[in-house]
Amino acid sequence: MTRALAIAAAELGVLFRSPATWVLWAMFLFAAGYGFATSPATHLETSMRGALGWVLFALMFLIPAVAARLLSREFEEGTIELTLTAPVTDLELIVGKYLAGLVLAFGWLATTLPLAGLLALYGSPEWLLLATGYLAIALVTILFMAMASLGAVLAPNQALGFVLGAGLILAVWFSGAALALLPALSPEASVALSLANQFDEMSNGILDLRAVVLPLSLAAVALFLATRVIETRRWL
Repeated sequence: MTRALAIAAAELGVLFRSPATWVLWAMFLFAAGYGFATSPATHLETSMRGALGWVLFALMFLIPAVAARLLSREFEEGTIELTLTAPVTDLELIVGKYLAGLVLAFGWLATTLPLAGLLALYGSPEWLLLATGYLAIALVTILFMAMASLGAVLAPNQALGFVLGAGLILAVWFSGAALALLPALSPEASVALSLANQFDEMSNGILDLRAVVLPLSLAAVALFLATRVIETRRWL
């Protein structure tokens, strides 16, 4: 784990020195600010639900860009061979790069906290809703970064890595709607397996253990598969 943290620290240094990182950060803040300013929930409910909805939408496409930069670029530039000769395991490599992207994404989320401060300054927000809303978006961020990392290691270049990462994120997010079409699956089961439904419930203050376990479990599976992909590439 120490080597994974060292990889994460090194990758974060590279990310923060890249102008593209700050462009993505500006795009994220624009989406969050637009949602906060225009959503009826901000003015009528004194809540962050509208802003967090736009944050969710932005993360679906900004996170794959970060994952492609961290992983797909290694394959595109041919540096993956040198990386794989370093004294680190495949799991440490994947976890290190994943943690770097996750810290960056959490930094994005942290910069939306002043919006919550504005709600408290000019209104009386329900703090439970704020807390569960941010917990929901944090869990989604953990899952999205893992899915984007899996897509990135499957691609030979950044452009395809972005497409695959975004595709996996959209697939897992809308899988609940697809499961609802299966006749063998009860409506209750399809709702329980719907990430979108669980996100909405948690954003409304309904905290269910399944809404925590499901995204974390899917993230773990995605990182395991990404590690296996790297293992396969090592022997090609």
